[in-house]
Amino acid sequence: LDQMATAISTGNGPQLQSTAHRLKGLVSSYDFAAASELCRKLEFAGRDSAFSGQSEIQARLRQLVVTLVDAITDFVSGHSD
Repeated sequence: LDQMATAISTGNGPQLQSTAHRLKGLVSSYDFAAASELCRKLEFAGRDSAFSGQSEIQARLRQLVVTLVDAITDFVSGHSD
């Protein structure tokens, strides 16, 4: 997520595309459609070097990823021996 923010702020389209693509794969493995869709938008923005409004999308994505990490942490904590 920090790499995405840096890519947006520095106008680095390939970096944004690459990091968004990797995160899209990760959140998709958890069937997290909302986060996957935001990653897709960021990935295409990176491909097209279209940075306007992407910081807001990245901030929403960060919130969703934090929610996912918290849910995984709670699940693991509740199922440990």
